[in-house]
Amino acid sequence: MPVLLKKISIWIKFNEAVFRFLGLIFFFLTICAGFIWLIGRDAESVAFILGIISSSMFGIIEVAKYIEPERKAIREMSLDEMLIFIETSDSIKDWKGVTTAYASESVLIEDPRLRITIHHDETGTQCKDFKAYWANMFPNPHADGYWVDITYDRGLIDRVVLVSVDGGRAMLPVPKTTSELVVSKRDYVIACMFNDCSILDQYMQMSGIHHT
Repeated sequence: MPVLLKKISIWIKFNEAVFRFLGLIFFFLTICAGFIWLIGRDAESVAFILGIISSSMFGIIEVAKYIEPERKAIREMSLDEMLIFIETSDSIKDWKGVTTAYASESVLIEDPRLRITIHHDETGTQCKDFKAYWANMFPNPHADGYWVDITYDRGLIDRVVLVSVDGGRAMLPVPKTTSELVVSKRDYVIACMFNDCSILDQYMQMSGIHHT
């Protein structure tokens, strides 16, 4: 589904009350034009056009709900709902990557205020020499942990960790426990934003990590 169409659908749903109000106004005008036509005045074409506009106002709401069912605009979501949204989003289609000398960032195309950022300087380093057998098992055993900040309108929502392994060839999400190498779907989606997904899958398979 084109991003622009999804954004328009979300905007329509956010302004549903306005479209319903306009629909009622045009419906009332249609009735008035109908009465004028009944008393012998030439208002049939006007009543027809007003009726089409009224129906369109109500119909466009249903079309928007079909395209984006039960979906709030990002700005309407609670912090928990934003985190759930990230989990269900497409890391390639819904997000745009931006990289500078100081940071790597994924920006939500629909609402650029929602951002996921890794800083490459000291402030973004979680651990310079990350130790875990799943992270140190590769030809280059050195690994570094980096904080990944999830923010909306510059406010911090949550933080996760990605681990750079095998000389920076992949950024792996951190398993919930060391006994069961399972990562959440949200952490996997975030990791895909900073990796080639096929390479990420290969490294997760080699390390024994899988996602829910």
